[in-house]
Amino acid sequence: MSVWKREGVAAPIATPRLRLWPLGPEHAEALFPLLRQPRVYDWISMRQPASVSALARRWGELRREGAGEREEYFLGWAAQRRSDGAWLGALDADVRADGVASNVGYWFGPDFWGQGCASEALAALAHHLDAHGAHEQRAAVTRGNDASMRVLERAGFVRGRVLPDNDTVGGRLVDDVEFVRYRAASGGLCLLRARPDEARCVADILSEAAAWLRAGGREMWLPEEVAVERVAADVAAGWFHFIERAGEKLGVVKIQYDDPLFWPDAAAGESVFLHRIAVRRKFAGRGVVAAMVRHALDMAAAQGLRYVRLDCDADRPALRAHYLRHGFVHRDDAQAGPWKVSRL
Repeated sequence: MSVWKREGVAAPIATPRLRLWPLGPEHAEALFPLLRQPRVYDWISMRQPASVSALARRWGELRREGAGEREEYFLGWAAQRRSDGAWLGALDADVRADGVASNVGYWFGPDFWGQGCASEALAALAHHLDAHGAHEQRAAVTRGNDASMRVLERAGFVRGRVLPDNDTVGGRLVDDVEFVRYRAASGGLCLLRARPDEARCVADILSEAAAWLRAGGREMWLPEEVAVERVAADVAAGWFHFIERAGEKLGVVKIQYDDPLFWPDAAAGESVFLHRIAVRRKFAGRGVVAAMVRHALDMAAAQGLRYVRLDCDADRPALRAHYLRHGFVHRDDAQAGPWKVSRL
């Protein structure tokens, strides 16, 4: 288990387009106009501040509280665009002394929605907390706020349980969806859902793996099966995920929640199914598949699912043994259409 290192965590964070500054009363005047815009509160329960001075006073109190020894620390950052100095919004996290960030959140002014700024900022914050030993990060999103859910998934969070009546937004009780990001189990590697415009990259990784296998006399996927035209729909559906480190894509995996072809007898709503596992050759043997499996286990646990399942060609005992070494158990061999597969 990594150790939470509080010293130095309240420091500026830089991204290609943004600077995140430790939040304090000096940011109240710049951010107050954004917090006066009603749309900011469409999905969050934060109260609108009464004045610049009230906001400055509150942020000053939070900064002072974070300076002493506590069981939980509030940390905040103001987000500023580097190109023109515009202030965009803020991010925050409540981090316990045991290294669990129990409440990661953000808000941005409506004029800056849909530009990728929140995704860029949250990913940077998550990596920053990782570096200071936060081994688990949790966030809650109002059910129906699909845009914020995508932001969290791009930052390596996985969707978990629904929390009924967990918050009050606009004077009414709302359900939240919990998201969790784990660091210790993944060795610093993040599992990120591929965007629709990344279908070409997914196809390239799959094609590289397929060509390597074919060169060794172990045909698994035909070129047309992993062409961008064939994978684009599944990428758009949100099934493909990259395994990344510091923005570099090391491999890809297809994750489903049902599999009627290979697992017709699996009960609905209790499994995660893995397919199309591929790792770039230069990262082979570096724990990438192990990280995929660990993330899948985290994903299943966060959603209350009992099993992580996969299948492989029954005539490839070495591949089956590879997955057994990652903790899978050989359940049986089965016929699925024209394919005979080992199910694990």
